[in-house]
Amino acid sequence: METKTKSPYFEGKVKDDVPKIGINDEGKFVKQFEEAAEKAMTRSKIVEIRFIGVEFDYKKVRIGQDIVNRTLAEGFQPLKDIITESGLVLIMVKRDEESCPI
Repeated sequence: METKTKSPYFEGKVKDDVPKIGINDEGKFVKQFEEAAEKAMTRSKIVEIRFIGVEFDYKKVRIGQDIVNRTLAEGFQPLKDIITESGLVLIMVKRDEESCPI
């Protein structure tokens, strides 16, 4: 019967490079994993996205403000704002009500 010999290249590399989890840390690791999985399972999908420009000009700022207020009333939420030379651009998203499975 032939026995397999370990390759000298891999010997000690995989086993030594993997950090060991202590007995006391196992529960903490499992809890972190469960929280991350739960967060991913309950995150809702984006169903619509809008980019709204708001100019900081005395005459035009009111127009952008009204558009943002109407978009908020439609159920959109601000995701990010980007500052430009003449004002800002708001990225608004509307999310799905039901949770998004992985």
